[in-house]
Parts: sequence; C-alpha cells; structure tokens
Amino acid sequence: MKNMKEMKRKSVGCYVRVSTISQDIDKFSINGQITQIKEYCQQGNYELLY
Repeated sequence: MKNMKEMKRKSVGCYVRVSTISQDIDKFSINGQITQIKEYCQQGNYELLY
C-alpha cells in the first residue's frame, strides 16, 4: 500500500461562516476556522483550493 506522500493529493474547497457575533471569537472566528481547515488538509494530504 502506498504511503501518504506517494498518493495523489485530492483537491478540496471549504466554506466558513459565523452565525452570531459571539461565534466570531477564538477557534470559531473566520480566521480560526481557516486555520483549522488548513491544518486538517495538511495532515490528510488534501490540496485546499482558494
């Protein structure tokens, strides 16, 4: 079985949002969500499209 570096990267997109002002803090802010998504994509060998 191929390791992660040998496997073809899958391209993905993301959608981030906040519903309320109180969600626009810490890890639930737009920037916090983007940071978490980037980390997830890096660990899972996904290419994040912008």
